[in-house]
Amino acid sequence: MNALTAKLRVDIEAQAPLLLGGARASGRAPETLKFIPGRVLRGALADALLSMSDHAPRPCGSDCDFCTLFLLEDGKSIFRNAYPARPGGTSRPFPFTALQCKIDESHPVTDLLCTSIVHWLKGSFRPAACSNCNEKLEPATGFCDWHKPGCDKADAPTLRETVKVGIDRARRCAADEILYSVLAVSDKAKDGKSQVNFSGSIICPSELADELAGLLAQRVTRLGGATSRGYGTIRVNAVRQADSAVPVADRIRSFNKTLADLLESTRSPRVVRLEELWLELASIENLPAVLREGKRGFFSIDLISDAILPDVIADDDKLFATQRQDFVLKSDILRLHSEDKLRSRLAAAFARAGTASGWNATWGLPRQVDIVSLAGGVFVYWSDDLPACIGPLESLEQRGIGGRISEGFGQVEICSPVHMVRV
Repeated sequence: MNALTAKLRVDIEAQAPLLLGGARASGRAPETLKFIPGRVLRGALADALLSMSDHAPRPCGSDCDFCTLFLLEDGKSIFRNAYPARPGGTSRPFPFTALQCKIDESHPVTDLLCTSIVHWLKGSFRPAACSNCNEKLEPATGFCDWHKPGCDKADAPTLRETVKVGIDRARRCAADEILYSVLAVSDKAKDGKSQVNFSGSIICPSELADELAGLLAQRVTRLGGATSRGYGTIRVNAVRQADSAVPVADRIRSFNKTLADLLESTRSPRVVRLEELWLELASIENLPAVLREGKRGFFSIDLISDAILPDVIADDDKLFATQRQDFVLKSDILRLHSEDKLRSRLAAAFARAGTASGWNATWGLPRQVDIVSLAGGVFVYWSDDLPACIGPLESLEQRGIGGRISEGFGQVEICSPVHMVRV
């Protein structure tokens, strides 16, 4: 089995409008996504490699690079979504707990995950308001830019609609009833001068990383739909990147310290008895000390991309994944993916359900429609043994969770710093 030990940072510059799939409303132009899904980049690279050789689109039985990257279930590379970002920067979808001012979007975005947990534990409720104008808040949309300390909004690409007219070759004029419009992601930023950039990553075997980076830069020049009509021209730059993220253990420790500080500073009456909940503690006053100790406490999991989650059933203390799909990342799913090493209890879930389909170019058939948990979902868990959760959570963050991970689904982040910026 090829270990996925190398990480490539992939920067994509749009040099023409991009058609990136999406739903089609009845009688209207198809929608387009505002980011590049990992499956689109993966398909573009696979098509380029197949055009260079006579390899069949199925495992050949030998240890070839194509099979290693795309076909072998044990070690095929993971192509993650590329989100719009400034050159050299990174971004991700806003979590569902992030709120923005309803009146003025230029006001700072606030994440209320930690305060929501504290008010729930205290048995109180405080309506949130904008810190600048005291107006109501609404869910933040778009992408979060991490180039500054804070929960800043990244510049989302604009959409450009083009109307197409069919030409009658015999009469050399507009043909009757052949008029359609195309809605695509513009290749120009809001200033009209600079190009739109996307940033993503690929997790691959270390021995193939340099070769893969060269293939992306040289062979992948178009992606998306309508490439024969001038859409989808891109320029790719891929380089090795060391993992610069804060260790999972430090993030969990910081997350619990933030909750402990808020519990001590929030003066709210206790309404619900703590022993009636799943926390087996004597009183709410003991909880800050328990969280700071680090043996027991909370951790959060953010969905950075849509996730295809199985419905899990238990039979004689054994877990089995069914054909049904769910959109809540339950504790049993974590146990199943960690071989029963990750024991926890789901405390809170902020999730929305959606669907995902697509087109299988290999077989020339549409993919089945999957129920997904949409990117931006946030799930909070309680564990009685936090140190034992560190290893499984690190593995979960590296590989992802759920189905079709190699196509960009199921990317997660543990205890995201976004939740600890403004509380």
